[in-house]
Amino acid sequence: MADNVLSVFPGPGKQCKPDAPGNASDASWCRPDYSGGGIANLIGSVIESLGPRRAPLATLALLPPERLGKRVALIVVDGLGYEALLAARGVDPLRRHLAGAITSVFPATTASAVTTLLTGVAPCRHGLSGWFTWLMEPGLVAMPLPFTERGGGALNRAGVRADRLYTQTPVTARLGVASWLVLPRALCRSAYTDAHRGPATVLGYERLGGLFARLRGVFERARGGAYVYAYLPRIDALAHAHGIASAAVRRALGSFATGFERLLEGLRGLDVTVLVSADHGFVDTTAATRLRLADHPELARCLARPLCGEPRAAYCYLRRGARVRFLEYLGERLPGVCEAVSGERLIDEELFGPGVAHPDLRNRVGDQVLLMQGRYTLTDRVAGEQAGNPLVGMHGGMSRAEMLVPLIVAAP
Repeated sequence: MADNVLSVFPGPGKQCKPDAPGNASDASWCRPDYSGGGIANLIGSVIESLGPRRAPLATLALLPPERLGKRVALIVVDGLGYEALLAARGVDPLRRHLAGAITSVFPATTASAVTTLLTGVAPCRHGLSGWFTWLMEPGLVAMPLPFTERGGGALNRAGVRADRLYTQTPVTARLGVASWLVLPRALCRSAYTDAHRGPATVLGYERLGGLFARLRGVFERARGGAYVYAYLPRIDALAHAHGIASAAVRRALGSFATGFERLLEGLRGLDVTVLVSADHGFVDTTAATRLRLADHPELARCLARPLCGEPRAAYCYLRRGARVRFLEYLGERLPGVCEAVSGERLIDEELFGPGVAHPDLRNRVGDQVLLMQGRYTLTDRVAGEQAGNPLVGMHGGMSRAEMLVPLIVAAP
């Protein structure tokens, strides 16, 4: 195995198409689109519609800005992949308004994708490269969304300042209309929310019905232009615990579809365009495909620090002189499990997006990145982390199931 050859890796301009054959466990990968077919471009259309500031990236081909109007709601259903939506039953209210598929970012994970949805810039620019992120200074593995150290406490106790970790202008600060964030109540006062709210008013909710009530209430009272970003983490939590194909996810998605239909009825006549999309999709793993670094001690000895990034896109920081043995081990012991690619190559090939990279991005993606094939994952544990039930549904990789998310557009 060599880190400069990727037999199944799509090159620039080779983004996967939603109608192409493929599934969650085949060998082909889906490249993120930042040029007009991804979630960053969706936010570009929102910004160009609600102005006055220009969008950092191109607008979305599926959704020209002029189609949006001046009153827009974006509901982000964490974990709702395009292929999962197509396979689901009882979701006709969503499929009736399905405009098509768009791509997530790389890695296809909440920390990177939601930050793009809240800032309009690609991970290349905002620098949040995964759930586990190596911070060169002060030399620790962080979890940027909860603003905690991996296996430890709050990042501010380690001297990390939120304004140094979260550096990009929020979408709401680029708009010329009043804005709101509708979030689970537990997320309303977090360091992450405070950094990405901009001038928006933050409204909390407890249950699914509360999310829809908040949305309707905003537009009933708002005068003139308005933008509402609403976030629903329920599907993601259930898919991690039970799998994206589980009965629990099926019931939750059906409830969301029913509530969405009622929301459209309640917004009729209020001149609101309602968008639904997601940050990433899922693949369901099995006991046989959930690999632990502890079971590969020779591989672990090649590493200078814990795995970062995602179990489906693991960032590996190698000890001096360990690169050759690291690659040999993968070829000998883990054939067909992953492809090893240098972090530098992924940046150069713009998997994290185009443009000038965040100054710390190179340090945050490791020497080698393990892009997991099929349904494989690779995890480790650090001191302070509690053992829990294995996660069934996973994301962060480049399969179609993880990378493609739906775009739903409804104008009641």
